[in-house]
Amino acid sequence: MLLHVAEFALRLDTARDATLDVEAAPHDSLNRERLHDELTACNTALGALAAELRDRLSVAKRSAANRGDAAARAVA
Repeated sequence: MLLHVAEFALRLDTARDATLDVEAAPHDSLNRERLHDELTACNTALGALAAELRDRLSVAKRSAANRGDAAARAVA
């Protein structure tokens, strides 16, 4: 998960730099294209982080459910 967080942070940093370039030269189409690409990469990195969080929550829920089933069987 830390790799996803690091990737997202790096992409945000790069998107910030691209934003500053667009602000400095708002009519430069290459800067705008770079910003678009960086924002797309940022969204992709955030999506990967969200997917991993969902997977980990799912595993944790299954694990908790299994512990509950085992406890119920032990009492019975």
